[in-house]
Amino acid sequence: MHKAFDAACARLELSTGTGDRLTELVASRIIELAMDGEWNAERLTARTLAEFGIGNDGSLTGYRWGVERKKRLLAMEGNSAH
Repeated sequence: MHKAFDAACARLELSTGTGDRLTELVASRIIELAMDGEWNAERLTARTLAEFGIGNDGSLTGYRWGVERKKRLLAMEGNSAH
């Protein structure tokens, strides 16, 4: 699980040591998936990222209201974090 957590945080550009809410959500989702029986680190990472709308190649995907809106929301979240 640690490998999946590190990989997901790296892809999302999160620090693994900060304890911010988004990092906690990533950890919680990986733990939930592992408790449901998924132990493969690559699949844990991919499934976690997919839930955040991030594809394996790092592109924004799977966001119900469109990629442009997702980009704006991510930009606003990034600005509020500083």
